[in-house]
Amino acid sequence: MKRLLLALILSAPPAMVGCGDGTPTKPKPNPNPGVVYPIRSTPKNAVLYLVVAFANRDSVATDSVYADDYEGTSTDMTDPGSVTLTFTKGDEVRAVGGLALDQHITFVEMDLKSLDSWNETHYANDPSDWVTVQIPHFKITVFASSGEGFVANSDASGETWIFEFTVKPTNGPSGTTYQVVRWVESRTQL
Repeated sequence: MKRLLLALILSAPPAMVGCGDGTPTKPKPNPNPGVVYPIRSTPKNAVLYLVVAFANRDSVATDSVYADDYEGTSTDMTDPGSVTLTFTKGDEVRAVGGLALDQHITFVEMDLKSLDSWNETHYANDPSDWVTVQIPHFKITVFASSGEGFVANSDASGETWIFEFTVKPTNGPSGTTYQVVRWVESRTQL
């Protein structure tokens, strides 16, 4: 799971991931300078913005897309001994910064498949203007020059995943912008 990757990055020796003080770091030179961040004027665009920031290892953009009161959770129910991990905005920023600073990381991708498959919903216990974007299919990949890597794939047989991003609007001078306030991820056996 991506979040387990985040936990590994946060627990890795500093030499492996660079400084992890929570300060956003500039991304490595973009191998695809044509990449454009979507305007976060819709809930889905906020999620797409996060995807682009992750793929470009851009912790500055990552810092801007997460709300200050963000809380993420990750639960791997396929492991009877696992516990629910919780993450703050700072944790997410440090993880992406770690990917940017680690000279051994050669490839990073968060593929959330077709936007047409995403479902927008609202949970009754959330504020009325919050929207949850449910992602039924995804693949997150991180590879290192050593050939080691990490792949989380929602379409792995025998597993069911929940992958949801909840966003909230922020009104500013240039209009409404959405920020990620919650990311829920869990994996279970069928």
